[in-house]
Amino acid sequence: MALRKFFIKRLFQSIIVFLACSAIIFTLVRLSGVNPITSILGGGKETPEAIAAVRIKYHFDQPLLVQYFFWIGNIFKGNFGESYKFLQPVTTLIMERLKVTTGLILISLMITPLTAIAGGMLSAVKKNTWLDRFISISSLVMLSIPSFLTGILMIFIISTFTPGISFVGSFQNLGEFFLRLIFPAIALSLSNIAIVLRITRNKMIEQLNSNYVLNATAKGLSFRRIIFGHAFKNALSPILTIVGIQIGAMLSGTVLVENVFALPGVGSLLVDSIKASDYPVVQGLALLFIFVFVSINLIIDISYGIIDPRIRVNKS
Repeated sequence: MALRKFFIKRLFQSIIVFLACSAIIFTLVRLSGVNPITSILGGGKETPEAIAAVRIKYHFDQPLLVQYFFWIGNIFKGNFGESYKFLQPVTTLIMERLKVTTGLILISLMITPLTAIAGGMLSAVKKNTWLDRFISISSLVMLSIPSFLTGILMIFIISTFTPGISFVGSFQNLGEFFLRLIFPAIALSLSNIAIVLRITRNKMIEQLNSNYVLNATAKGLSFRRIIFGHAFKNALSPILTIVGIQIGAMLSGTVLVENVFALPGVGSLLVDSIKASDYPVVQGLALLFIFVFVSINLIIDISYGIIDPRIRVNKS
């Protein structure tokens, strides 16, 4: 009962956050100063009759609040509007590009948590040794370099020393799909690995220095059981938080990485749509990013309630 109440409360809060963000997106896009009618009609077609028809079709003749309710109402019906530039439904454009971006993030997710958590745990266990210092310095370097610069450096280095590797190509089969995305996924992952690794290291050191670990050691429990059965389990909640945040960061990071590696994903679509002042596509993609981020945070909150019953009792 407590878990269900906790879930309902978190779900309601997530819906409120989603709606608030949608209103902010809708408003900010219209503060850009670009006349959407110009984007729709293009140069030389702005006759009074055409302008009047566009204003009625897209509800530009209505107050801003009414336009918002038209837009958000259609969103909940699965209608994201029609692109001004491509003259296609926004949903179709996003679905065509979503496969590449989803693959990029999934490969990054295979790399980031496992590498970062394993490295953070190893660094904590080997605290103040040469291995700990090497891992810490490496994570600091990875954290200091933004993903787009990492991508540029990777292309330069790999093209120079292994010219046989190509960064362009099709996605005809799973092998080509993976080969085309593995290097962008690594570039996207490095800074996220560094953040998760440092959090894992700090939380594991905190747990390893706690009284209950000293007591478990005194009782003769095996080192493996102390690490995985006690210390890591208690350090898991903050690690989950930062992993969830980094998944959201990956989604925004794809905007830059996809453009560096010329990938036909939603990130490159967003950049093209911003350049073309394509309001419906920009709004749809921004809302998609927010939906993913809010959903991830909801899943993490529910995971907290499952892992630690005290959280759902105290916050329900």
